[in-house]
Order: sequence, then structure tokens, then C-alpha cells
Amino acid sequence: MKLRDFGILVLLLAIGAFIYWKYFKPEPPKPTPESALAATPAAIRRLSTLADKHIDSIFSPLDDKAALMPHQELRKLRENLADDATKASPEERPLYQTAIQLCDSLLKAVKERESSSSSLAALHSTPHSTSLSDNKDKSKDAADKQQLFETGIKQRWVENSKGYRDQAAALYKRLREEERKLNAQDIGDAPVTKPAP
Repeated sequence: MKLRDFGILVLLLAIGAFIYWKYFKPEPPKPTPESALAATPAAIRRLSTLADKHIDSIFSPLDDKAALMPHQELRKLRENLADDATKASPEERPLYQTAIQLCDSLLKAVKERESSSSSLAALHSTPHSTSLSDNKDKSKDAADKQQLFETGIKQRWVENSKGYRDQAAALYKRLREEERKLNAQDIGDAPVTKPAP
């Protein structure tokens, strides 16, 4: 092979490589919001899971069944979030602060619910004095009193829990917004691909 032929071959290979590189090389996959979830700190993901799992039981009406409350897990999670917040970047700090506030809000609601549940349990275990009037059916009078107290405890929980639930819902919404904002920074404002209808 002559030197001239070799030069032409190298030139053709270079042109082919340039054309492939410029027009045919597959683009690397762009990060999506779904892949950005991996960037969300583990403690924040755990709080979201915990809130989704227990939110209905925390704010459900009081009844004789003792609902399982996640107070120990919430306390431990709050400690972890507070520790992680000290090491977080300035961009991540608002996310951690909101997560800690959400833990505090849920813990207050759990404490209030347990206090109301304890009052209800004590009411059921304690016989109430009967009326001093000359009522013939004193046991019915006692039952009516117990029913009145029970209704009062349940109603008070319904009224108090609404405020706790609204606060928790607002904090949870803010947490998800801050999480999306942080993930959007991490993925460099990649376009969101909408699923086909």
C-alpha cells in the first residue's frame, strides 16, 4: 500500500469517526425526577414513608381499639434528622428544618391522641357515681353520664386533631416541594418527560 493510499484511508476513517461522533452517537440518558429520588437523603425518605403509613391512624377518631402509634420511631428519626442537619449543605438545610418540624408536629398529635385515649380508657374502667336524685333507674343515669363524658373526650380529640392534621399536611406539602426543588438542582433542570396518554 502506497503512502498516498494510506493517507486517504486515515482521512476517510477520521471523517467517518467525526460524522458518527457528531450525528449518530447515542446521547447519555438524561436524569429524570424519578432517578433524582435516589439523591433524597435516606432519613427524609423514611419520614415520608412513615407519614404515609401512619397519617390516617394518627388522626383517626378515638375508639376502644388502641391504634399503633409510631412515637418511638418518630423520636429516633427526629434525632437522626437533627444530627444530619448539622452536616447538611446550605441548600439542604431548609429540607431538614421542615422535616424536623413535621416530626415535632406528628409527635405532638401522637401525644395528644394518647392522652385522649388514656382518658377514655380510664373512663371505661372507673364506675361513675349515680345521681343523688330519687331516680329509680340509677344504673341508667350512670350510663348516661359515662356516655356524656365519653362523647366529650371524643369530640375534644376531633376538634384538636383537625389543627394538628392541617399543620402536618402543610409541613408535608412543604417538605415535598423542598425535596423537588433540591432534586431539580441536582439534575440540572433536566426537562421532565411526560408519559404518553
